[in-house]
Amino acid sequence: MSPFNPRFSTEKQPEYTEGNAWQYLWLVPHDVAGLTALLGGRDKFDLRLDSLFSQSSDITDTGAPRMNPD
Repeated sequence: MSPFNPRFSTEKQPEYTEGNAWQYLWLVPHDVAGLTALLGGRDKFDLRLDSLFSQSSDITDTGAPRMNPD
């Protein structure tokens, strides 16, 4: 897909279901060591993982379903 945006998400997209590339990157319950190596080692892995929790989780203008506050 071009341009690729790992955080892009819609309710119905052909690439992912109920998530996006950024969320599914971390879905490696049986090979965390392999993902750590793929991302460039422990320090780079830690920085990237920390960024998951320090960025806004708001999804706007993507067609994603919205929660009704009422």
